[in-house]
Amino acid sequence: MPAAGISPEVAVTVLDFITYGMYAAGLMAIYFGFRFLFYESVEDKSAREAAGDEMRGTMKKAVTDYGARKKVEEAVSKRKHLLEPAKGFLIRAMQHCDNGREEFEVQSATALRRGRDHAEQVHHNLNSARRVMRTAWHHAKGEQRDYLQQLTAAVEGLRNRVHSDVIGHIPRVHTDPNWNTIISQIRDDLQEIEHEIAAIIQSIDNFIDEDSRSVPPIAAGSGGAGGSGGAGPSGGPSGGPSGVGRGSGPSGGPRWRRGRRPGSP
Repeated sequence: MPAAGISPEVAVTVLDFITYGMYAAGLMAIYFGFRFLFYESVEDKSAREAAGDEMRGTMKKAVTDYGARKKVEEAVSKRKHLLEPAKGFLIRAMQHCDNGREEFEVQSATALRRGRDHAEQVHHNLNSARRVMRTAWHHAKGEQRDYLQQLTAAVEGLRNRVHSDVIGHIPRVHTDPNWNTIISQIRDDLQEIEHEIAAIIQSIDNFIDEDSRSVPPIAAGSGGAGGSGGAGPSGGPSGGPSGVGRGSGPSGGPRWRRGRRPGSP
C-alpha cells in the first residue's frame, strides 16, 4: 500500500522508473561484459592486424622463393637429363685413355692389340658422347644452344684427333724398329687427350649445376659439330668453337705439330 502522502500515480511512476533503470543497468552490464570477453581494444586490434600482415608477407615470400627454387631445380634436372649420358661416355673414354697408356708400356703383340683396342674405344666413346651432345644442342635454345654447339664441336675435334694422331700412328707390329719413339708420343697424346676430356666433363658439370658456359681451350682439330670437315650454316661451327684450335694444348700453350712420324707408313 503506498505510503501516506504519496499519490498512487506517483508511486507507480517511481516504481516503473526504478524497474527501467534496473533493466538498463542490466543491459549495460551484459554489453560491457560481452565486449570485455569478445572484443579487443584498438591497440590490440592494430597489433593483430600488423602481425597478420607480416605473416601474409612471410608466406608470400616463401611461396615466391619456393617457385623460383622449383624453377631452378627443373632447369638443372632438364640439363642433367640431356647431358648425363654424354658424361658417361666421356668418363669411359678417359678410362680407356689410361688403360691404353698402360698397355703400351709393354712391347709385345698382346700389349699392341690391347692398346689399339683401348684407343679405338676412346674414339668410339667420344663419338657416342658427340651424338648425345648433338641431341642436347638441338633441344636447347638461345645462348645455351650456342654453347652446346661449341662444346659438341670440341668433343668432335677430340674424336678426330684420336683417329688421326693416335689410331693412325699405332705401329702395325710390335717389332717396329721405331716402337719406342712412336709409342712414347702416342702415350703422351693419350694422356693429353685424357686431360682435355676431363676439362670437357668439368664444363658439362658447371653447365648442369650452374648454367655456366665455358668451353675449355682444347686441341679440337678440324671439323665442326655439324659433321666431319667443318660445317656450313646448317651445320656446326667450322673448325670448332672460338679459342679451340689445332695448336693449343690443355693449358692453351703450343702443341707439337706432327708430320710423318719416324717409321710410320
